[in-house]
Amino acid sequence: MKAQMSALIAGTVCTMLVSTSFILPASAQHRHKLPHLVLPMPSRPLQLPQNGRGSVLHTTAYGPMRNTPRPLNAQLLRSAEVVIASLRFEHLRGGASSHIVQDVGHIRIDRQGQTANGDQNIQVQVNGLRGDSTIATVLIPARYLGNNLNIHSQREVANQVRLALRRSLASFRQNRPQIYTLAGRLSNARILPRNVQPRRAGGGFTASCRDINLFTNIDRRGGANLSAKCYNQAGQLLPTAVAINNNIVNNGGRLAWQKDGGFTGSVRNCSLIVRKFTILRCEAGNGAGSWVTSAINLDTGIVNNNGRLTVVRGR
Repeated sequence: MKAQMSALIAGTVCTMLVSTSFILPASAQHRHKLPHLVLPMPSRPLQLPQNGRGSVLHTTAYGPMRNTPRPLNAQLLRSAEVVIASLRFEHLRGGASSHIVQDVGHIRIDRQGQTANGDQNIQVQVNGLRGDSTIATVLIPARYLGNNLNIHSQREVANQVRLALRRSLASFRQNRPQIYTLAGRLSNARILPRNVQPRRAGGGFTASCRDINLFTNIDRRGGANLSAKCYNQAGQLLPTAVAINNNIVNNGGRLAWQKDGGFTGSVRNCSLIVRKFTILRCEAGNGAGSWVTSAINLDTGIVNNNGRLTVVRGR
């Protein structure tokens, strides 16, 4: 009888442990390791498309890379990583050209021109080597370099090109040098930088422009022009300039937006500070014989109107 009772109690305890094991505290779970659940696998595992027709933009190996030098030291390989990181979309288009970005150490990036298929051939090479010098290569099909790409697509292509070059460089380091290429479709998202279209005062332009410069005293009457390259809605980078002298005034040593301002007649040593916004800073006469430093945020009164700088305040 005692044996039957012991067996009954033991069975009950085991049943309780099994039925409540999923709520055991962490400390108890370490003492009572439970078997892992094994879920059934689907009959047809999910596969990402490998061709370029239905898949999103990605990099893929193209074939063996020839004309490679002997293995490089760690410093040169690090320089290659840095120079690849500096590559931008605007560097990818155009004819054959060397040093399309600033060299890092003894490493450069060249555009080798188009292949017979029309692909752009971008190579990372080592300066000063006689003969074989290529350590990374990407071939870019022409459809990814069209003039109709919006900014989002341009950045998407540039990201994948940098990734392709890093993977090609990694294959060189592993002594299995491979050329990489791009395949798949662009996301086609119509995402443009902020402020590409005109907005009310304070819309801004710096986020969608580059190479922003100031030219003062452009003629005998004085004046100031703001120049830049700005993206339009189609993603094209266009040169543009706008006169700002008559839209800003020096009000007793303080720059402010005002119609017929003519600020350049009473300021000196003007310069731009371009970061998140574009700040115009000058030494301004205060009317009492002194010069004081004054600054104005140009983004509060200038917008990028579809690739064209437009003043929307002080007019």
